[in-house]
Amino acid sequence: MKKRIFIFGLTIVLSFIMLGCSEKNESKTKDVSVQSAPEPVQTEDKSVISLYEEVLADTYEYLINFDSEKYPGYGFEGIWDAALALGDDALSHIGYAFMDLNGDDVNELLIGVFDKDKNAFTNNEIYTVYAITDGSPEVVLDGWSRNSYSLKEDGCFFHQGSSGAAYSEFGLYHISDDNELVCNEFYYTYPDDENPEIIKIFYNTTGVLFPEESEELDITIDEFWALEEDFSKGTLKLEATTFDKLDEDIVKKALEPKPDFDVSVLEGEWELVSGETDGYEYTAEEAGYTTGLTIDAAGAHYSHTLNDETKTFDAELKYQDIALYEGCGNDDWSVEFVMIESDFDAEEEYYATLTDDDTLLLQCFFPFDGAQGVSYETYKRK
Repeated sequence: MKKRIFIFGLTIVLSFIMLGCSEKNESKTKDVSVQSAPEPVQTEDKSVISLYEEVLADTYEYLINFDSEKYPGYGFEGIWDAALALGDDALSHIGYAFMDLNGDDVNELLIGVFDKDKNAFTNNEIYTVYAITDGSPEVVLDGWSRNSYSLKEDGCFFHQGSSGAAYSEFGLYHISDDNELVCNEFYYTYPDDENPEIIKIFYNTTGVLFPEESEELDITIDEFWALEEDFSKGTLKLEATTFDKLDEDIVKKALEPKPDFDVSVLEGEWELVSGETDGYEYTAEEAGYTTGLTIDAAGAHYSHTLNDETKTFDAELKYQDIALYEGCGNDDWSVEFVMIESDFDAEEEYYATLTDDDTLLLQCFFPFDGAQGVSYETYKRK
């Protein structure tokens, strides 16, 4: 399931020589072959724009109606970060460009922060990449401020991220022929299990933060940072168009009134079937708690009982034309639960969607150990 977690990956050359994306480190890297980045396709090409018209319209609408209190959803996390920082300047600094990144003659859409003075994306500020899969645009890359990407001259994406003082990572990725983001090499820091003050450095080619699935490297932290600096060089500057100059026909589409949401599709009593919290899956019987969820014309009524303590909330439903996450089973819409009365932590956020007529997926974001946790509960209609 999609979570707001850091995706790790990087390419390192222990001789401290920076290799291109299509080159091979004999001791470490995958045998990958990535074509050099083609020339960008200019935005005036209507045939290219038409492939991504809906995405561009949705992004424009998101920016002009930006709500910092609303969780952005998959594909919009970096755009949320940028819009929050830029404020009224978001439309004139966030932009898009088209490029064939994997040599399949179908251009991908890149969205990031647009540097007005240099007429290009700045380093580490490409937030979302879409590719055409089965005739429709799908998110291939989703980054944000602490999980950033930049496109290099050799066609690879340089990635760097951090989730705390002891957890840093960087690497190189490429987009495959079947429009998947593939890790070439990945390096990261991780504290020693017995002595957290000791920071170890690991390597793999899968982009995961699991020491047991990685090789520990005998290099210093200074060498780690030197390698990251080397890998960050060679960023490709892209000609791009900011959203304040978006095609007028797409702007009109973005501003069209949305149809009223028919809440009746969600109405009824719902029974918990299973759940997942940060990767741990369980059935209703294994959950250790009970829930109640009823939705009617007035909104949602939810209860959660654990160890004889019951918490409840009443909420209105706010329609969103975005999925909870890619592949959740409903790519068209979801609803946000806007609290009226709640016993839960004020920082908890709840969202839901229907994956079929009688299956509801409830998503909760909650504060956890200084970060953000996520849980999912699956319900069947009674």
